[in-house]
Amino acid sequence: MPGGEARIVNLQGSALPPGNSGELWIRGAATSSGYFRNPEATIDAWGTMGPEGWFRTGDVATIDALGYVTLIGRIKEMINRGGMNIFPAEIENILAEHPKVVESALVALPDPILGEIACLCVIPTHDAEVTVEEIADFLRARELAEYKIPAKVMLFLDFPRGQTMRVNRRHLIKLVGERLD
Repeated sequence: MPGGEARIVNLQGSALPPGNSGELWIRGAATSSGYFRNPEATIDAWGTMGPEGWFRTGDVATIDALGYVTLIGRIKEMINRGGMNIFPAEIENILAEHPKVVESALVALPDPILGEIACLCVIPTHDAEVTVEEIADFLRARELAEYKIPAKVMLFLDFPRGQTMRVNRRHLIKLVGERLD
């Protein structure tokens, strides 16, 4: 991004050293200066108006010592399991290699003790049965931290999608909730 800047910040907006994950903020000539006739939305996204403002992307990322950015997930999709952060994209990317998984989507479920737990929604191959134990073993074999292993697995024929064919997570969470009721 010629003439632009990028940095990774913690929850308080302080810059983090290379290799640490946090929210990706950018600014420069290639970024907008705000939302048209909507100063409230501009302040929400940029914090301040004008050239000194950093655009808060909502992406969780790292920047290495060479300046390369690696996207990890979205802040809004993050699952907070007892103070530990789980980014759905990380688990979904690993499970793309699972022979019984066509597609997966990890969503948060409320939990009275941990705050949130992870529920894995799966579109299986050819009506295959996919269990939470099988998923857990698969993820452990890839040395995934124990707190990131989904507590529940639900099978779907398809996921609700938006116009761009991306999974509509809000609607998916609603469907999961309806199944649990």
